[in-house]
Amino acid sequence: MITTYSSAISHPELMERADAVVLDEIHHLGARTALRRLLPRLVEKEYVLGLSSVPEREDETHRLFLEEFPICFDLGLGDALRTGIVAPLEVVQVAAEMNSEERKKYEGYTRLIQAAFRFCGPNISRWMRCYDPTTRKYIGRFGILGMSKRKKLLSQVETKKTEILEILQRHSDERIILFSESVDAIEEIKVFLLGQKISCETFHSKVEAWRRMEILDEWGKRFNVLLSCRALEEGLDVKEVAVAVLITSGKSKRQFIQRIGRIIRPVEGKVAKFYVVYCPGTVEENYARTIDKIINV
Repeated sequence: MITTYSSAISHPELMERADAVVLDEIHHLGARTALRRLLPRLVEKEYVLGLSSVPEREDETHRLFLEEFPICFDLGLGDALRTGIVAPLEVVQVAAEMNSEERKKYEGYTRLIQAAFRFCGPNISRWMRCYDPTTRKYIGRFGILGMSKRKKLLSQVETKKTEILEILQRHSDERIILFSESVDAIEEIKVFLLGQKISCETFHSKVEAWRRMEILDEWGKRFNVLLSCRALEEGLDVKEVAVAVLITSGKSKRQFIQRIGRIIRPVEGKVAKFYVVYCPGTVEENYARTIDKIINV
């Protein structure tokens, strides 16, 4: 029997019929509702197997299910590359400079974030309630707003579009997947690319399910460039795809590995290329370094 996490949460009695349970992408078990409704039933099972590219979660709830189901086998991305289990990978760092107006906005948002860290502490989950009676301001809320606006700004830096265009033209006859963090940024890039005569489609949560299936079927036939906002980080298995472009604005280790995983499915003679388009002198430099660390561990 095959089901989704959401269906299993709604009908946890489904597991009563199973002698063994396999949990793909087990990190989803760390969601609050899944922990409450699924984990207690799973611990009663004799056979449970969980799979994940990165089981650790940023909210630390992975500790709860790993206590019950400890890691029994671990193969890092670096080892998979070195042993040839996946296709060879070349990571290409592409710097895209901000203009003066973008830099000014970036520094303003960063000041809001830094002020929130100083006054409210490192636990961001408490920032919404963090109030300064002296200034009569919710400092933490300004910090959260700064994070959101800075993230959006980084995904829409103008020179990134030029760098992206050059990459796509370099691989004009290949299927390419491009990742960004926001739907707005992806749609904006689509408009830019269409204006440059680059056929492309967007794939994200706001695209209807039936249309998503059509888009995947048309990819490589009607167009070569697929623009995605998170929706393709899990489950996509198109072995022939060897080129990905990341407009960095996120820092999740799992996101990096899952995105790289879309292009390193092994095919004879294939060498995958993962382009990281980032802004120097910003937090994105740290994200670019993180990718280097992941593949060299």
